[in-house]
Amino acid sequence: MTSMSEHFAADWLALREPADHRARPDTLINPLNAAIATSDAVRVLDLGAGTGSNYRYLAPKLIRPQRWTLYDHDPALLAHTANENGVKPLAGDLQALIGPYGQSLLAETDLITASALLDLVSAAWLTALIEQIAARRIPALFALSYNGHIESIPATVADQALVQAINTHQRNDKGFGPALGPDASDYCAERFRQHGYRVYLADSPWQLGPSEVELQQLLVTGWVQAASQAQPDHAAAFAQWQQDHLQQISHKRLHVGHQDILALPT
Repeated sequence: MTSMSEHFAADWLALREPADHRARPDTLINPLNAAIATSDAVRVLDLGAGTGSNYRYLAPKLIRPQRWTLYDHDPALLAHTANENGVKPLAGDLQALIGPYGQSLLAETDLITASALLDLVSAAWLTALIEQIAARRIPALFALSYNGHIESIPATVADQALVQAINTHQRNDKGFGPALGPDASDYCAERFRQHGYRVYLADSPWQLGPSEVELQQLLVTGWVQAASQAQPDHAAAFAQWQQDHLQQISHKRLHVGHQDILALPT
């Protein structure tokens, strides 16, 4: 839930990684492994790979040997994966993936994956990418797409207005054109179905409690900034919501909705 034009700090990615891994559903692993069961070595292309969290989650769960290409716009983040065996860090512009360069990468790919990416991209960009994936009948696993659902427990009267403002902000341009935001999972699933893919959807919500105080603090601060940009007239109310949440954070829990999508060619 951060703009692609902003720098993803390595410490933020490290902070969210346990919550990401805990949220991801195991139900998609078996059908994915069945789809790659006959491969000698699976060539995996991971988009927006950052410091390699998706690789660290998924690689041990795949039944076949793998060679990973981790693709990200930030070489400093990719540097965290430089010493991993079977991993090739590759710095590049994500926009380039929907042109000839992306086609050349996909020609050497058996599985394409990404984590926390789809809600940031535009419908036009994702449509173009899926057309290239489908043309080569490549399986795809896209994880942790924000779906617009945030629940604060215990709830407060300001929660609904805050979430509406956050979701408005999520649809702003993140560097690809107007972002899909909370609509990303449904849009992606429908595009793959139109290309004859079998699509599996599974919820992957963050469940954050008092043990994730630092992550909650950063999320709440970022949400209120985004909501206030989307609805400046309500900035004071959102700031009060933030103050109240942070004061009670040792008793607060957050449910942040995400979805994982597995798309398999038929």
